[in-house]
Amino acid sequence: MNPDENAKQTLKREMHEETKLKIAEFRYNDNAYFAPHDVLIHNYAVVAAGEALNPNNEIDQYSWVPVDEVLDQIMPHSLAKSFVEEWFEKEHLGGR
Repeated sequence: MNPDENAKQTLKREMHEETKLKIAEFRYNDNAYFAPHDVLIHNYAVVAAGEALNPNNEIDQYSWVPVDEVLDQIMPHSLAKSFVEEWFEKEHLGGR
């Protein structure tokens, strides 16, 4: 987060810098401290304004995954998986 930004501005900037995607809509999910990098991670559910990804060098790999398959694609016991599981619970998606 840059000193002149709030979390929402950072989300939009980072999404565009790292993927070249614009955000059509987003909703806050949760945050968590990630000790290995000493950072507080803010998590959002995002709808992109397109599908033409152009990732920068910060992204090792990516793929578009149907919502009902996403949990199978995320590393077990990871912070990412816990964020997605929490989002599914909030949205009453029953874990998929």
